[in-house]
Amino acid sequence: AERVRNALDASNAAIFVRDETSGHFNLRVFSDQAHSTETAKPLQLNKRAFVVRRLMNLSTPLVIESREIETWSQALNSVLPSMREERAGEHEVLLEIQSRILVQIRQRNDLVGILSFGPRRGGFPYSDNDRELLMSIAAQLALVIDNARLTERMVAQERMRRELALAAEVQQRLLPSRAPEGVAMEISGFCEPARGVGGDYYDFINFDNSQLGLAIADVAGKGMPAALLMSTVQATLRSLTARNGTPANYELSSVVSKLNRLLFNTTNGEHYVTFFYATFDQQTQCLTYVNAGHNPPLYLQSDSDSEFRELTSGGLVAGAFEHSAYEQETVQMKPNDLLFLYTDGLTEALNEEGEEFGTSRIMETLKAIASLSADQIRDVVVRRVKEWCAGMSLYDDLTFVVMKVK
Repeated sequence: AERVRNALDASNAAIFVRDETSGHFNLRVFSDQAHSTETAKPLQLNKRAFVVRRLMNLSTPLVIESREIETWSQALNSVLPSMREERAGEHEVLLEIQSRILVQIRQRNDLVGILSFGPRRGGFPYSDNDRELLMSIAAQLALVIDNARLTERMVAQERMRRELALAAEVQQRLLPSRAPEGVAMEISGFCEPARGVGGDYYDFINFDNSQLGLAIADVAGKGMPAALLMSTVQATLRSLTARNGTPANYELSSVVSKLNRLLFNTTNGEHYVTFFYATFDQQTQCLTYVNAGHNPPLYLQSDSDSEFRELTSGGLVAGAFEHSAYEQETVQMKPNDLLFLYTDGLTEALNEEGEEFGTSRIMETLKAIASLSADQIRDVVVRRVKEWCAGMSLYDDLTFVVMKVK
């Protein structure tokens, strides 16, 4: 803008660029004899402005004589009241920049910008050669604008990528950093979001009286919204268990009912969470649980001829209805019994043929490796699912928990 202004000996030069969202033309660069800046006074030409519509229909620059601006100003009183303010704004902009010639900046016949120049020193008019030069410059500016927008999108994408990476790191810290060590059980968890961050969650809560709380949840939806609600579930559960004390002092069904009401009040019932919460007493080896619409965990008893039992007692998904009722069940576990908690991302993992991994394959895998430790079982399941999904990206978050009684 500065170089062209000097070459033409113009009082000022201005570049307006169309906003991709509103369609209006915002002043991005202004250069006059006193200064050159990209942060000039915020001026805007409405996309319905008279000169904008004329530029769209012209193939050559639009020359504006000073007396034309005066004539337009005098004609404002005859304009309909609904358009008067808009037209007055256009005149104010043209007067502010003292525009004498407006040049179209086009991309594939689309008006993406406007180049404006003020009066030339000595009052000389813009000649035909000047106009041809300015049209050539405008064609180059179209490429500059296109590259600038591409750069801005790349910067925005990079910023989003960094924010997503930070969010993924924060979310990972919400998961247990390591499995609790118990005298009566082994436990191990795994979580891999499909999109950097996700709505799956699992947690281990150690109580002072040899009780262990374990939870797994799956928020409806994916990405950042699901991750935000997942963090709410984690914080709410931690708060409820801390407030109520040890599991001996409360019923699990009441905790899940409170969680449900809090989530409903947070989301107005527009979002829901499938949720499973249980406590394991390491002295009695009793597991008490509530299943709020979650995939039923698989319970494999060591002396049951490899028959699985699904833990289904509970109620509806959490957060959908304010006054949902929940029931709990207690299961007497024995040494070498196996409990497997998972989200639907595991069963719905697809191979290249579009076939799901399915619950039956999970059961077959667990039967074959039930004698291994909890960590070993976790590693085998991860490996087999990844082999199943080879060549395919994860469609949903992959989360599961393995607990084995010693």
